Amino acid sequence: MRQLPLSVRLRDRALFANFLPGPNATALAQLRAPVAAGKPGLTWLYGPAASGKSHLLQALYAEAGDAVFLPLSQLTPFGPAALQEWQGGVALYVDELATVLGHPEWERALFGLYRDCEERGVPMVFAAREPPPELKFALKDLASRCAAAQRVALQGLDETQQGAALWLHAQARGFELPEETLRYLQRRLPRDMGNLCAVLDELDEAALAAQRRLTVPFIKSLLDARAPGAARLYRVTGKVQGVWYRAAAQRQARAMQLTGYARNLEDGSVEVLACGPQSTVREFIGWLWLGSPQSQVSGVLESALPPEDFHWPKAFTTA
Repeated sequence: MRQLPLSVRLRDRALFANFLPGPNATALAQLRAPVAAGKPGLTWLYGPAASGKSHLLQALYAEAGDAVFLPLSQLTPFGPAALQEWQGGVALYVDELATVLGHPEWERALFGLYRDCEERGVPMVFAAREPPPELKFALKDLASRCAAAQRVALQGLDETQQGAALWLHAQARGFELPEETLRYLQRRLPRDMGNLCAVLDELDEAALAAQRRLTVPFIKSLLDARAPGAARLYRVTGKVQGVWYRAAAQRQARAMQLTGYARNLEDGSVEVLACGPQSTVREFIGWLWLGSPQSQVSGVLESALPPEDFHWPKAFTTA
């Protein structure tokens, strides 16, 4: 496996052993078969948020010897040139593809990787929430290759399956998750696997620090003092005013079911507040580096967190 930039975070426990197939057993077999056989060609993995796409790509990556895994939302700060050094892998796994679609330079860099894999006859897996026909590409050649890919669709988990998946997640981290604690979390928090896993990890760290078990009273005391997700405030610099940046941010945020706002500042920058599940906010921050097709982003700087009396917004607005 190749070393990614230090700022890129991967889940070291995202393995096939702790992935619950649930309704996706057939999809899992379809995904693993061509990769295991080293069969060349592109597979397009898609499904709703938190259906397991990132988990499966990282599990494939963990099994490979010299594969390439590219979480695009985390690589956008490095620019399209960040993709040029990743040619030559035994397999290519690209996550969050929709983050860079519509930006010609990024698509050309990605197409270069595709052609490298195509010429060497190695397997590729691209992941997004939607199938290719529902996405807008800037590069026709990339669009046609993706449209011709084998498609593997994932489904979300129901409540029972989600509970089993959370139990596997806890087991992989090495801690006990009592049934009553699991049910309490499912009732109290939005039933989004990405958010539930992130919260579970936070609770585990808090329990270790306090030398406590994950009991319902202990978790209740922590959740009562916790915001309903991640809230991040950013200042975006560059050519970002008068180029439909705020409108594009609003469309992207609403598509990702985030709340907050985007507003112009007097110094020519744009302030963006993003609120929602931690994993989704992180993906949205990757998009902020790209913005609208007309914008030219030079920096995305994190500002101070909202105050303790901050009121969670109900929608994403522009000002």
